[in-house]
Amino acid sequence: MRTFVLVLALLTALPSLAQSSGYAIVTLSRERLELSTPCDVGIYLQDQLAARLMPGESSSFNLPPGTHQIRLNLIGAGVCNPGIAQLTRVAVTVQAGDVKRYYITQGTEGLMLMETNPI
Repeated sequence: MRTFVLVLALLTALPSLAQSSGYAIVTLSRERLELSTPCDVGIYLQDQLAARLMPGESSSFNLPPGTHQIRLNLIGAGVCNPGIAQLTRVAVTVQAGDVKRYYITQGTEGLMLMETNPI
């Protein structure tokens, strides 16, 4: 119960923390139903590996205001390493104080981000 209260308090404080710091918070999550591969998903910010998500995980980033290029790619051995990196990038534009949430899904052109509805 304490953990739930602590998590709830942190989530309600996120917008005020982002506003006061001049940064935006961008959360990327990998839902089990949206992406049905056992492979890890690599999240690249400005072409640098920033996170590695397993099924059911999410990662948050504090980003300065502006446009950021995010690229997603499967990571792992065997079928998880097709030998061709996904080159498609998603441009995410944020302003100070923004709290944006995206989930990773599979489209015809590979992995892509879908913005969730704000709470």
